[in-house]
Amino acid sequence: MGIFSVFIINKAGGLIFQYDHYSQRPEVEKTFSFPIELVLKQQDEKLVVAFGERDGIKVGYTLMGVNGIPVEGRFLQNDGTDAMEIINSPHNYPINLKFGRTKLTTNEKIMLASMFHSLFAIGSQLSPEPHSSGIEVLETDGFKLHCYQTMTGIKFIALTDPRQGGVDALLRKMYEVFSDFALKNPFYSVDMPVRCDLFDTNLQQVIEACEKQSIDYLLNKIWIDENTRKHAEEKVSDDWFINIRNMKSFRVTKSVEMYDKAVDRHSWIQPPVTVEADYSPEKNDILFPIAMFHLPFYSPNGPQALNFGAMGAVIGHEITHAFDITGRQYDSKGKLKDWWEPYTVELFRETTTCMKDQYNGFKLEGLQVNGEKTLDENIADNGGLRAAYIAFQIWEKQNGETPPLPGVGLTDKQMFFVSHAQMFCTKWKQSGLRNYLLSDRHAPGPLRVKGSLQNSNTFGKAFDCPFINEYSPQVKCEVW
Repeated sequence: MGIFSVFIINKAGGLIFQYDHYSQRPEVEKTFSFPIELVLKQQDEKLVVAFGERDGIKVGYTLMGVNGIPVEGRFLQNDGTDAMEIINSPHNYPINLKFGRTKLTTNEKIMLASMFHSLFAIGSQLSPEPHSSGIEVLETDGFKLHCYQTMTGIKFIALTDPRQGGVDALLRKMYEVFSDFALKNPFYSVDMPVRCDLFDTNLQQVIEACEKQSIDYLLNKIWIDENTRKHAEEKVSDDWFINIRNMKSFRVTKSVEMYDKAVDRHSWIQPPVTVEADYSPEKNDILFPIAMFHLPFYSPNGPQALNFGAMGAVIGHEITHAFDITGRQYDSKGKLKDWWEPYTVELFRETTTCMKDQYNGFKLEGLQVNGEKTLDENIADNGGLRAAYIAFQIWEKQNGETPPLPGVGLTDKQMFFVSHAQMFCTKWKQSGLRNYLLSDRHAPGPLRVKGSLQNSNTFGKAFDCPFINEYSPQVKCEVW
């Protein structure tokens, strides 16, 4: 929660006073090689990012520094060199550029005040009935604009977080502070800009008191324990950007601290509420969070054919990761070590090449899978399904066949494969699928199913597939 800015505007729409109450503005510093992947353009005497958002640098951010030298407008402060000339010259690379959220110039503040004045003038004309309080509110997803217009036509405007409370009282308190200032300064004309440090201080105290009152109201609920209240205070008082930066800094620091230490085999890769299993080659450790043991992966009282087809394949998948392209490079203690014989490595390469080529031939909605990038996961999918089916056969030998589900008309073997396929049900937008194929190490769900079933002899037998069929091709790839 928070109060971002306050404005005092005279009857004619002129800016009397403006105060920014933003927390620290986000700044991003990065070293670039030529050419930079950002498009900069001059806007109101500043160089602004117009295209190419990346690494925390957003469209609309202003160039603030070049190689540690501050930039004013589009020129370096030390010698007045045009920053664009430096950026456009390949000889100046690598180059360090600093960007930050744009700060309003005096002219922009005046224009903004005039816009608010016009906006509320139009709103007053269109409103079917007047507001007796004199306070108007314009609300968006990201902010609320509150306006208090006095009898003299002076407007007090507050730009706040949508959740901020007590703004009506704040606007009236601002009016009191302004009236007190105007009455005690005989040389001040009411419509003229306010330039007084004491006025700034008094108004800042009013704003901070409003924020604190809103926070105290939330935190003084009797059902909040002291420990929760303490952490809640930290949450509402810190800047969101600073929180994210601190979190990332903490993670980097923890990673650096672990660099020269033995691997902690008792640490968790994922939180227990995460619906995702994981294998760590450095620990030679598999994690199955408790959240995995629910449908569609597992049902304690459901048919075992469904459990083996879904959760069984997940378990087999993670175990197989220990012997994929990456996992095979680590030994049983999680140490990076070449422990395979050259002959075995060569045979392994042949089988993985077969699978890479197979998935390279897959397309979904006209978009091609990258068989190289997804190879580790494809090896694990295939090996996991094969291991789960073998385990299911052993279980049925010991416990008898799984009875069929009423009304479904599937055998136990068919239920196994249907359960496996259900885990990967997905629906894509074209843009989402394209982004997934570019960024994720997994093939899309439908193709993960297709690839594993194409390479499974038991699937073809379970469903009596013809020998040459989309899901039962003559050539099959088997790594594990």
